[in-house]
Amino acid sequence: MSQPLVNQTKRLPSTFIEENVSITCIEHLSNELLYEVFDYLDGCEIYRVFCNLNSRFQYLITCLSFLLKIKIRPRTQSELMQSYENIILPNRHRLLSLSFEETK
Repeated sequence: MSQPLVNQTKRLPSTFIEENVSITCIEHLSNELLYEVFDYLDGCEIYRVFCNLNSRFQYLITCLSFLLKIKIRPRTQSELMQSYENIILPNRHRLLSLSFEETK
């Protein structure tokens, strides 16, 4: 018999840092560390993944000091327009870089 879905949720593996504090969830990371992680991600993907996750992440990604590096790889004209209207245009004052790549 399968277990209820609630019991089957996966968590990040625990890691220990110098003070022996266990970090078991991305939500437990400091804002500074999250911004470091965001530096390695595309701005559109950050928005898609974290925008409506919770109020803390919403604040982090909409903070004026958080500059976006956006790389657009549209597969369709519709996808390009959606990215433009929902991410690029509302955040034009926070763009650090914007590049377009052709999809193959």
